[in-house]
Amino acid sequence: AEIYVYSQSSSILESVYRSYIASGLEPAMASVVVSSTVFQYTSLYVKVSEAKKLSSRDMSGTRDPFCIVKVDNETVARTATAFKTLEPFWGAEYSLHVPNEFQDICLYVYDYDLMGSKEPLGKVMLDREAIVRNRGVDKWFPLTPISKDDEVQGEVLVEMNLDYYTETAFKATVTIVEARDLASKSDGKADPFATLMYGKEQYNTQVMTKTRFPRWKKTFELTVPKPLSELEDRILKIVVYDWDKFSQNHFMGQVEVDLADMQVGQRYKTWYRLQHHEPKRNEKKKELGSVRLKVQCREERILDSQFYAPFVAMMLKTVEDPKPEGSPLLVMLEEVMTMDRNILGHTVVRFYLAHGCVLPVLDTLTIREIHQTPVHRASTLFRGNSLASKAFDQFMKIVALPYLHETLSPCIEAIYSERKICELDSEQLKQSNKHTSTASAMKTVETSVATLTGYLTMIMDSIFSSIPKCPALLRMALRQLWSRVAEKFRDPEHVDVPYLAITGFLFLRFFVPAILSPKLFSLREEHPDQRTERTLKLLAKVVQSMGNLTLEMDAKEPFMHPMSAALPRGVQKVKEFIQDLVQIDQRNITAEIGVKDGGYIHHLILCKGYLWKKSHTTGGVTGSLQYRKRYFELSNISLTYSQNEKKTGEVKSYPVQWIKVVEKLDEGAYHRKHMFQVVIVPSGPTVLPHTLPQISLYLQATDVNEQNRWVSAIRKACLTNRDMSPVYHPGAYKKTKWSCCRTGASQEPGCSQCHRGITIGDWRDPLDPDLDAQTLFSQFQQGKSMLIKKYLPAGDDGSASISTRDDGSISPTSLASTGATSLNQQDEDGASSEGAAKTDAMMEASCRELLSLVEELTWHHAQIVA
Repeated sequence: AEIYVYSQSSSILESVYRSYIASGLEPAMASVVVSSTVFQYTSLYVKVSEAKKLSSRDMSGTRDPFCIVKVDNETVARTATAFKTLEPFWGAEYSLHVPNEFQDICLYVYDYDLMGSKEPLGKVMLDREAIVRNRGVDKWFPLTPISKDDEVQGEVLVEMNLDYYTETAFKATVTIVEARDLASKSDGKADPFATLMYGKEQYNTQVMTKTRFPRWKKTFELTVPKPLSELEDRILKIVVYDWDKFSQNHFMGQVEVDLADMQVGQRYKTWYRLQHHEPKRNEKKKELGSVRLKVQCREERILDSQFYAPFVAMMLKTVEDPKPEGSPLLVMLEEVMTMDRNILGHTVVRFYLAHGCVLPVLDTLTIREIHQTPVHRASTLFRGNSLASKAFDQFMKIVALPYLHETLSPCIEAIYSERKICELDSEQLKQSNKHTSTASAMKTVETSVATLTGYLTMIMDSIFSSIPKCPALLRMALRQLWSRVAEKFRDPEHVDVPYLAITGFLFLRFFVPAILSPKLFSLREEHPDQRTERTLKLLAKVVQSMGNLTLEMDAKEPFMHPMSAALPRGVQKVKEFIQDLVQIDQRNITAEIGVKDGGYIHHLILCKGYLWKKSHTTGGVTGSLQYRKRYFELSNISLTYSQNEKKTGEVKSYPVQWIKVVEKLDEGAYHRKHMFQVVIVPSGPTVLPHTLPQISLYLQATDVNEQNRWVSAIRKACLTNRDMSPVYHPGAYKKTKWSCCRTGASQEPGCSQCHRGITIGDWRDPLDPDLDAQTLFSQFQQGKSMLIKKYLPAGDDGSASISTRDDGSISPTSLASTGATSLNQQDEDGASSEGAAKTDAMMEASCRELLSLVEELTWHHAQIVA
């Protein structure tokens, strides 16, 4: 997946360089091409929408379902629990960074139990091929049963060769060499053996105890009839089992090899990925219900920054002078987009943030939407799913999540910890408990009104006093938005429209969703229980009404009427808050924010706390004395540890760019639970080769949740590290060998594939301008034919803007030389023409210039990858 041109052989490098020069490529560009790296990035967009017709429980007739998302058998996300329903709605969306070589994604549906256990309801499994082949999936999937055999992972190494034996048969020699990264039992160990099956023949290897990396090196000889092409049973199957002394052996995975694909006399040595059981043909399927699931896979090959420079310059130029009709390139982008609008809005904001132009792009998008909204439909402004709405929404999450945490975290923490009963609907109280009388229900409602009023006051006071904490960049964006809206909607009857434009984003798309779903905004580690969830939902309704500047609660929910008393004063305070918030002098604050601090906008503390660190120099000390309690702090800059929070005594710090491996350890490695390792390799222009040794930190967390939190946080900090190690050792090197694969060399390359890419994308992701440029370019590339059809004259494919060198390479030609006028020329020469004609000409000129750059970048992709 990562293609490098290494400079180990200067003669090869020189010949490649000279070949590029001979083909007409500029010397400077030839140097770039020869030394370039292609980095492949893969991500998954997953939306778990809802389920229907789940199997009912015998006693209550309902379920409390939730879902777990796994990629290659590693848990990456958990939805909230939908209580007391067989038709749950989750609406959970995840953007997952995954390894380029990922194989499958699974959704497991469970029934929640207060005791902590979970009853499996069914699963949906999608392999990579099905997702990529169909360019994503979005439909209802039937649930299939969950079994212990679902825990399949790892690979098996097999050597095979086929030789002539007799006139009627071949001799097949099969050696099952080893397996790696097998699934483990709850104790982190396994006792694997392999079974070779061909026709009616069946052979077993020996059992290798307490390892996930068995080495069997067992050879079998089979007689295979001729000819292979006419052979009915030509499939050779290898099944790996986990041996159990007292019960049935557990299935760990299988591979199938078609002997007809082999060449006689040739030796094959191949790693095969273990696969799941094939479903039995005549097996009666039990109706378990179905799940609505949407999955999209995005794969991008990212080039060096030099190749994106012309495209980036054009994208930045297009937002320099916002016009009511909008930016031609952004209009085209919205028309050709194939990805989810939220992801596209997220990408646009990150791209312009990295280049210090986020305020101009937001201004460009919002001006166009304001221009397209009629005055008599002011209430619909920014209430749709336009790119402007999505981009501003994503902008707030990227820029202001720390502000949101500081503002709402104490309030959410209090609501979670107190778990008070808050229910305003007396009918629902009676339905939940048949013994509840009307008087008792009304008393509970009265108490709930007082409780909710107290929580509401706490939340709103925290918001109203948060202006000094609000990021200047967000305040400038809101002031810019206020000015643009107020400029158009000047009539007295529209006096509230600027307020509604601000609250539509800040309250309805930021504060309210965070109150309703704290985990989605990283305000809490866990989803709320049923009682807390209801309290948050009721509070969100009231805050939403204040954000809408309404003085009465919705008449459709009469049980909410008691909370109307808080609205008049609350709405007035919201207006005062908005007025103060947008009063900021932009002349004194720069909006130029580029890629700094490792690609982040702010210097962020991503994770901190105490961990147990295994000592490297124990001097014969064993057991728990080998471990020291140390205070660790992970930022977007470095991983630091010291003796305590005050950082007294010895303090060690390592740049996150030096981190090459972040993986969990097998429990059998040091016979301790919840351990993980961080491998650090000093690198960079200031580090001389071999001057600093590789450092391996073996760390222990207090529980599995803390372990997952640290591993995920460190992986996220390393997202832009292009040279992460693809393999690692999940065991320990003791005395003369590794405990995992039992190899003797301490510097032996890892025996297990890293899971380095499996993280959930969120606001803490570092900015990556090359990735975002590539993503935007891909959208234009995929929509090329549509742009030609819409914006160029019939029969014109845009090739007039592109010249071809003798070697087939692309040389963009200036628009002026092809008869098309540039954007600036259009502005000057078309001043007297009609607005529509001017806009059409501008769109055609922009389309030609864009197509030229798309062709050039496409050619660079092909050349460098080749």
